[in-house]
Amino acid sequence: MPTIRPAKRAGLKVGMDEVRLAIIGVAMVAGFYAAAIVIGLIAFAIGVSLWVVSEAAAVALGLLVAVAAGLVIWGVVLRACLIVPASVGLADFAFVAGWRLGRGQVLRLLGLSLAIIAVVIAIELALLALAAVVLFLAAGVNVFTVAEMLKHGAPAEVDWPAFVGWGLAAFVPLSWLQGFLGTVMLAPYAEACRLLLAQAPQDEACPVALV
Repeated sequence: MPTIRPAKRAGLKVGMDEVRLAIIGVAMVAGFYAAAIVIGLIAFAIGVSLWVVSEAAAVALGLLVAVAAGLVIWGVVLRACLIVPASVGLADFAFVAGWRLGRGQVLRLLGLSLAIIAVVIAIELALLALAAVVLFLAAGVNVFTVAEMLKHGAPAEVDWPAFVGWGLAAFVPLSWLQGFLGTVMLAPYAEACRLLLAQAPQDEACPVALV
C-alpha cells in the first residue's frame, strides 16, 4: 500500500506541483483539440467521398462517425481525468500511472462526473436565487424586470459609482466562491485517485499526498 504523507498547506505558491500541473494541462488541452481536428477532418473526408453517391448517406455517415468519435473521446477524457491528481500524489508526470488508474473505472468516473455537474448546477442556481433576493432587498433591483427590459431592447441605466462599489465589495466573496467551486469539482477526483492508489500493487507504491 502506498505510504500516505501529510498534505501540504494550501496557499498561493508556485512549486514543482504547480509547474507539473500547468504542463499537463497544456498537453491535455492540446491533445484534445488535435484529436477533435483529426476526427473532424476524417468525418468531413467521409462525407465528401460519399456526397457524389448520396447526399443523405454522406451526411448521415459523417454525423455517425462524429458521434462515435465523440463518445470515444469522452471515454478517453474520463480515464485521463485521474492524471492530474495522480501527478500531485506521486510527485511526477503521471501520464501513464493516471491512465492505468482509470482502467475499468470509466462508468464509475462517468457517474462521478455527472454527480459533480449536478451539484455545481444546484449550487449555482441557489446562489443566483440568493443574489436576486439580496439585490431586491438591498437595492430594490428586480432582476426579472431588468431582464424583460433588456429583452425588448431598452437601454439599461447603470449607476457606475454604485456598480463599481458593488463590484469591489463582491470581489472577495466571488474569489472565495471560485475556489469553492473549484474544490467541489476537483476534490472528488483527488479522493478517487487516492483510493485507487491505495489499492495499487505493492511494487507500484509511491508516496501519496491526497489526504
